[in-house]
Amino acid sequence: MKKLFIILASTTFFACDSKDDNNVSSFYLNTSIDFSVFNADGEDLLDPETPNHLEESKIKLFYVVNGVTKEFFEGHLDHPRNIMIYKSEKEYIIGVGLNHYENGKSTTYIQWNEKDTDTIEATFVRGKNFIYPKDVWLNGKLVSEGTKRAESPYVRLTK
Repeated sequence: MKKLFIILASTTFFACDSKDDNNVSSFYLNTSIDFSVFNADGEDLLDPETPNHLEESKIKLFYVVNGVTKEFFEGHLDHPRNIMIYKSEKEYIIGVGLNHYENGKSTTYIQWNEKDTDTIEATFVRGKNFIYPKDVWLNGKLVSEGTKRAESPYVRLTK
């Protein structure tokens, strides 16, 4: 039994390669941030049962690329506006795909409705086969710092 354990442990150690992050046969892309959105009374504004909730069809994203602000819409995608509202265990969450096309700090505007827009800025960790958010600012305030791979930043908003 001890010999079997040593053989399995040795195989495991030698099978791992520190260069796996640069394996071009796979790519890890996570450019999203998750929000829950509540009003001052604690009501979930993403819940369709809440009066005056935020309607997914009216929420828009704008990316600043090369100094030009452009609405994100790609009709061939499952989520053409690069947002998705879903129910978690306790609340509704909106996943927002961030602008990752700029090197350095990128800017994404999320227009909740015609009267309310927030500014999201983010830096990303980039490699040959991966990209994920590192630091995220909301309206100039740092809200997520040092995000790890396989995590999405989460922010609870009060509107």
